[in-house]
Formats: sequence, structure tokens, C-alpha cells
Amino acid sequence: MDVRALLAIVLATACTMLHAQSDPLPQPVSGPRVVGIGFNGPIAAGDVDRLRNAIALAGEEPLPARIVVFFDSGGGDGLAAMQIGRLLRHAKAHVFVTRRCASACVFAFAGGVYRGALPGTLGVHRARLTTTRDGAVVDVDIAGSPAASQFFSDAEAQIALHLDEMGVSPALFAEMQTVPPRSMRWLTADEAAAFRLTGFDPGYLRERGATLQTRYGIPEAEVPVLTASVIERWATR
Repeated sequence: MDVRALLAIVLATACTMLHAQSDPLPQPVSGPRVVGIGFNGPIAAGDVDRLRNAIALAGEEPLPARIVVFFDSGGGDGLAAMQIGRLLRHAKAHVFVTRRCASACVFAFAGGVYRGALPGTLGVHRARLTTTRDGAVVDVDIAGSPAASQFFSDAEAQIALHLDEMGVSPALFAEMQTVPPRSMRWLTADEAAAFRLTGFDPGYLRERGATLQTRYGIPEAEVPVLTASVIERWATR
């Protein structure tokens, strides 16, 4: 059977779609299984464990990916978003923006080994420190608290390190620092690509290209085209 037809069958018949904040988790099954995960709304600490559990449900690795993630989030918990990003990188997830992915969401999005987003759907700004008071999210005055100031400084250092570990250009963090916390800078397609925030992670592409070449005789140059065509079919089924 042609490998492209095989991929289409796998993705059409063995997919489970989860939403990180609401859906109950299905029971594990054996064999190829693509797990689709939707992050809708603010990213919260509880999403980390839900994602970890969802990843565990994916079966043997089908092509092009066993984990496909869709983001529609305006931000949320930055530390949780970085944990999510690291989990997605370890799982070799393919990630996409369905509507927008802004603020802390970008830290999670950066974890994908393939990252797709339309122009103007990725938004960045400088981080801010918040807390919950009477059910509302409010800013913390770091100037009036040495402890809060140190925490914020450490968090910014973690963000810079996280983006670097995900293969994103240091220029993105520098650009974030120029945007006030209450504003948003929406990236063009060229900017997102130049910041290495979209497209394939180079190391993954080399690894995947070698695997496809050895197993199926597919040249590395065809991997991006093959991935895009299969994901498009999956997403519109």
C-alpha cells in the first residue's frame, strides 16, 4: 500500500480529540493512535497533568505524528505553559494555532517539533506578574516587594532559557521585552519564521527525514509537504 494512503487511513480511523480543560480522558488502546489535544482559553496549572495523561494514551507512533495540538488561547500561567512546551517537545508533537496563541501560550506553542500558525495569530509582550484577589486576576507591584521582584526576574530568565531550549531565536525574547505587558505585538508570517517560531525544528526534521528515507524511501525534501497534506486532511475530516 502507498505510504500516503496508509497515513490517511491511520489518521482517519485512529484519532481521539481531547480538550485540555474539559473532556474526560478515554481509555488507552493498543496500536497506532493519534491523540488530538485542544487548548482553548487560558492555560492553567491543571493542564500540565491533563496533557501528560493524554500523551500517555497515544499508541505506537504513526506518521507524521502521534500528538497533534491545536491552540486557541490568549495566555495564562506562564510557568505551566513552559512545562507544557517541554512535554510537547518530548512527545514530538505537531502544533497549530486555530485562532490565536498569545502571551504565555507562545511558550507552550514553541514546544512543537512542527509549528503552524497563520499570520497575525501569534502575539507577544513582556511578561507580567499577577495574582488572584477576590476571584480576579490583578498585577503584582514588583517595585514594592523585593521578593516579588526577584521572583519576576527569575521567571524572565526561565522564559529566555526555555525559548532557547526550544530552538527559538533569542531575538524573540528581546522583542518581547520591548512590548508593554498590557499591549500585544502580533507577528507577521515572516517575523515568526525569522524568530524560528514556526516551521520544523531542524533537529527533528533531520531525524524524521532519515527515518522516512530508511523505512519508506521518502526523500527528506518531501517531509514538509507530506506532513502538511496529512495534517490538513486530519484537521478537516
